Amino acid sequence: MVILTGISEARRALSSLVESGFGHRDIKVYSGEQTLENDAVNRRRRTVARRLFGPVTDEDELAGRELYLGYAREGRSALWLRLPNEEDVSKALRVLAD
Repeated sequence: MVILTGISEARRALSSLVESGFGHRDIKVYSGEQTLENDAVNRRRRTVARRLFGPVTDEDELAGRELYLGYAREGRSALWLRLPNEEDVSKALRVLAD
């Protein structure tokens, strides 16, 4: 997952990845607004037990989620890329750096 400054930058990154041979189905782009909407839906779906005990047992997850949501609140976008092969990681990083 990569956080980008906005949706237009995320879409450019998506296009570059596809042009470099990554599968379009392996890439998801979410605007900050979509990320916040998805979080609201997920919070409504959580069970009572998860709401009561989740914060106690998943402190690292909560910190990561808050960082992710903070970026979304700033209007940043997220690009998720599924990399089934470890050797694709360096290729994806080169494409994104360009």
